[in-house]
Amino acid sequence: MAATITSDYTTVKTENGLEAKVSNGKITKNETTTQKTADEMNSLGKESFLTLLCAQMQYQDPLEPEQNTEWISQLATYSSLEQMTNLNQTVNNSQAYGFIGKNVLVKDSSTAGDTYVTGKVDYVTLKDSKAYVNINGSDYLAEKVEQVIGDEYLAKMLPSVDKQNIEYTKGNTNTLAIKVNLGSDEGKAEGIALTIDGNVVDKKYVKVSSGGIATLSSEALKDLDTGDHKIGVKFSNKFNTEVDDAITLTVKEAKEDSETTKTE
Repeated sequence: MAATITSDYTTVKTENGLEAKVSNGKITKNETTTQKTADEMNSLGKESFLTLLCAQMQYQDPLEPEQNTEWISQLATYSSLEQMTNLNQTVNNSQAYGFIGKNVLVKDSSTAGDTYVTGKVDYVTLKDSKAYVNINGSDYLAEKVEQVIGDEYLAKMLPSVDKQNIEYTKGNTNTLAIKVNLGSDEGKAEGIALTIDGNVVDKKYVKVSSGGIATLSSEALKDLDTGDHKIGVKFSNKFNTEVDDAITLTVKEAKEDSETTKTE
């Protein structure tokens, strides 16, 4: 009876979570144990390539080993991959320097859910061979820049609030009117939220028309002290635009009517 030779196999896991079964020096099946995004699955880097190549060399069929020419071919493929990766990184970093001084839109994935940040790029730094743009003191990956926006177009597109002073007399039940510009195109806001001295006003007291007139109920003002207060406007748009220094609210005491008594 002829002896039965069972080929050895192993499951190799790469640094991006990709798992591959290697048998007789060949990758026989690719599968993942955890859910991965398309970008993660498609990003087979240099380390992953070398991990799989070493596994193929280790787990060969001893009766039919791979030929040297096949290893040379795979090493040549690895060399090309490394050069393309380095070239791509160099090009991306070079493009990042072109963002300096320009208004950009960046997708920020560092918080729960994707948010967008817009602002002028002050400078670019390199960390671990990756370029980061600095906007208002915070660093963002340059590869996350989705738009470069001209100054004039940005001024027209984003919501804004003109300087204005609003007066409120205690005891008055009238609503207050605030003029706002809701923006246009991608910057247009669907609604607003107001803050008074940094405190968010309950949304039931705030309404805004499509024409850009916001109303604030006097119910939200009854507990304010007399004097000047700052009203901030937060727009619900893609850029989360905020204006905190345009509106001043002056609260006054009600004037009491006094009766003049004439003494004859």
